[in-house]
Amino acid sequence: MRTETTFKRALVDLAHAIIAFEKQMDALMKLPSDVVRGRQIAKAINDLTIANQRALHFTLGYSFKKINKLYGKD
Repeated sequence: MRTETTFKRALVDLAHAIIAFEKQMDALMKLPSDVVRGRQIAKAINDLTIANQRALHFTLGYSFKKINKLYGKD
């Protein structure tokens, strides 16, 4: 059962993931553009996507099919 505590925890986790992403992007954008930086940016985006999908699925009860539609992956 989804409780208020569950929703709050998921929101806190997602907010922390967003803050971490912003800090990573700030640091990465200061580096010279190269393949390594590109991979690090891709990993950071992937980590944020996973945190968002976790919140959508486990807190809001979205099916993975619905989440994929949100991301344009039918």
